Amino acid sequence: MERNEAVEFVKENMRAVLATRRSNGDPQLSPITISVDGEARVVFSTTEDR
Repeated sequence: MERNEAVEFVKENMRAVLATRRSNGDPQLSPITISVDGEARVVFSTTEDR
């Protein structure tokens, strides 16, 4: 997939899953909403307490 194709895909499919690991090694999956900014970067918002 070329970069421009990926950008168009994200614009049309704004739901994603962020996968990380907890401090004990267990997986943590979080549904997120993503977008594309003016420089064609995929972005999402976070909060400090999560």
